[in-house]
Amino acid sequence: MSSFSSQGRSKDYLTIHLRNLVAMARADGQLDNAEILFLYKVGKRYQLNPQLIADILSEKHTDYEVNTTKVEDNLEQLTDLVGMMVADGIVREKEMDFCKKMCGRFGFRLEVIDLLVDLYKKEKITPLEWDDVKLKALSLR
Repeated sequence: MSSFSSQGRSKDYLTIHLRNLVAMARADGQLDNAEILFLYKVGKRYQLNPQLIADILSEKHTDYEVNTTKVEDNLEQLTDLVGMMVADGIVREKEMDFCKKMCGRFGFRLEVIDLLVDLYKKEKITPLEWDDVKLKALSLR
């Protein structure tokens, strides 16, 4: 959906990002197939080896961290977290709580979550729509 890529990203950054996504997926106590597929889709977007994703899935990692101070990187991670939250079509309270906590850690106001959820409800997002959402989200700090 987004225009984010692996360019300029360290393996450590991407690994933490994927661990955060897995923590989000497990927030409700279950890891659905749709969530696993979403994780592999994100991994493919970042040109990651599928084995790295499998390794992260097998970890018992439940903590999450913020590994960047760049606003655009924070938005990137929050966008993927919201994508993971809605991947199975059901937004559970524990998943929303997780997103809200991460939203605060990334320095965004909670309205950004609603903005991103609305974006994910659309089947196809144009680059112009995505740019508009990014500008709105970045203004909500």
